[in-house]
Amino acid sequence: MFGLGPIRATGRDIQAIRHQNFAYIVESCKSQQGKIHRFLQAIGLSRKKVEEHLNNPFLTIPDRIAKKCEKFYKKPNGWLDEQHVEANPVCAAFPEDMRRVMEVYSGLADEKRKLFLQIAEVFNDS
Repeated sequence: MFGLGPIRATGRDIQAIRHQNFAYIVESCKSQQGKIHRFLQAIGLSRKKVEEHLNNPFLTIPDRIAKKCEKFYKKPNGWLDEQHVEANPVCAAFPEDMRRVMEVYSGLADEKRKLFLQIAEVFNDS
């Protein structure tokens, strides 16, 4: 899971991943003064509707809302449908330095991942 980049899923799994990433974006916006208001305007949902989505992981997040979230959060198309280290609650249990390494690695292109691993292996061998 952690080292192979984003995990792509289908069907119900996409909605579960969307919910997780949606919650991550909302919490990120809430932590910055005034940003949640701009987020609500950008996606065209009321605070009540957003809370309904947060409280009910089975409530579908439609494509139009997903695209608006990605645009507001300056993420590429499809970002909301992929599992991300920074948005995964399981990763919250890991030490900060390990989470940071996983975040860096998952954000790299394939060729840079190979280089990253080679560098890590040099440290491991010494």
